[in-house]
Amino acid sequence: MVTTLVAAEKSVFARLHPAMTREEVGRLGNKVSLGNYEAHLISSFTDKGELHRVDATATFREGSCSEALGSVRRYLERDFGAPRSLKPHIPLYGGMHRRCHDWRLGAAWLQLCCAQYEIKEGRPPLIYVSVTYGVRGRDAPVGPDVERWDPLLNIPVKGIY
Repeated sequence: MVTTLVAAEKSVFARLHPAMTREEVGRLGNKVSLGNYEAHLISSFTDKGELHRVDATATFREGSCSEALGSVRRYLERDFGAPRSLKPHIPLYGGMHRRCHDWRLGAAWLQLCCAQYEIKEGRPPLIYVSVTYGVRGRDAPVGPDVERWDPLLNIPVKGIY
């Protein structure tokens, strides 16, 4: 793998480590990028206060699925140092007639879904992109009294509404 150190240092995920506290994760900044798109950043912790995972998600209507895939590929190559020959796993099909492409890189993975129904209706596809940094061996908190998700950022993404 070819790693672009300067780009990796700018990546939110490059600064994450399993020992981070809730406050440290909260200080990561007020913006996260998925390719060319701004996104929400959400974290979860175990009931012992240990970092469990951090998710960045973006939803947008812009361009086409192939253009979004190109943007995501550039993001992976730049921020994760992924090889240029990287190919997504076999496309998965999610709810609401979405066709999903899944990349896995160590502890982080990225998924991109395009709503085929929107394309049939002649609208720009509703595209959902998510990146997750998960700590292996740590279970998510369970139970109704546990606050599972901490919304760190709430950034409007162009074209959602």
